[in-house]
Amino acid sequence: MQPVYRVSRARKALVGLLSCYPLLVLGLAAIHLLAPQRSGALALSQIFAPYLFVPLLGLLPFALLRGAGSLRVLLLLCALVFGVRYAPRLVPTAAAAPPGATQVEVMNWNVRLGGQWDQVRPVLLSRPADVITLEEITWRRLMDDKVLVKLYPYHVVYQPAYGNSEVLLSAYPILDQGALDPEGTEGPPPRMVWARLDLGGGRTLVVVGAHPYTAKINLRACPRTRCYDPSTRDAQIARIRAFFEPILQQGEPLIVSGDFNVTEREPAYADLSRGLLAVQRQVGWGLGLSWGMDPTRNQPIPWLRIDHMFSSPNVTPVRTSVDCTLRGSDHCIVHGTFAVP
Repeated sequence: MQPVYRVSRARKALVGLLSCYPLLVLGLAAIHLLAPQRSGALALSQIFAPYLFVPLLGLLPFALLRGAGSLRVLLLLCALVFGVRYAPRLVPTAAAAPPGATQVEVMNWNVRLGGQWDQVRPVLLSRPADVITLEEITWRRLMDDKVLVKLYPYHVVYQPAYGNSEVLLSAYPILDQGALDPEGTEGPPPRMVWARLDLGGGRTLVVVGAHPYTAKINLRACPRTRCYDPSTRDAQIARIRAFFEPILQQGEPLIVSGDFNVTEREPAYADLSRGLLAVQRQVGWGLGLSWGMDPTRNQPIPWLRIDHMFSSPNVTPVRTSVDCTLRGSDHCIVHGTFAVP
């Protein structure tokens, strides 16, 4: 009988040890929901929260052991939390356009560090959308291409003091355009372009393309606040939001598109999207992941969604898709179709 007693104690100790991880995951999920953080290690854990559930799969065989009831309960709770908060939409959805609405195709793409022109140009030549917002593009090469200029005769360019440009291309005439004024700002100005488009018949649409700076990550500084510092990015998102807030309040049709360097699990995302329709949530399927590919290693799988499209409530998202074909960029191409009344 003595060996059986030793095995029983060892099994209880093993189950207790293995139960620590699902308890940690559930505790972090509660913190993320009730007290979301903007900086530091907890904020970093918010970004990668869905991936914290992956190691739980390795605990499933141990949940079958006799006496592992508590572990089974914890794994079931983790499955429920994941299903409610992070599970992807498995069925593609599409919304019906209101009668008489004009459908506008929008595309966003961070081509990465100027882009590989021999791969960027064929995509643009296919005229994939009516309006295209591009990040980190070499604008002179784009504007010197007579064929592309004929396809997209209207454009807005923002050239920062250093780095590559933000560009908005449009097949619709542009009535008004601009970028955020850097004067009088603290820190670097947001990389943002905007245009008021003439859709015909007296209809207008404001399109904003933006690319705030990425957050600073320094794992050596964990668990202090400097471990994850999005303060510059969040300040730029606040300025972008302040720009289009009056447009939103006045009820003019609005689409916001870009690489915002923020996931939907961060407080800054809520600041940005307040009062807007998030296209992925409205008509997307899957997780809509758009960043994290590695073209140098032929790795085509993204692992975060930081490229977003939004619309004002009076613009109906009809459908959306993500194209993650490797074209020299670590970002996928995001497409959105909108119905403008």
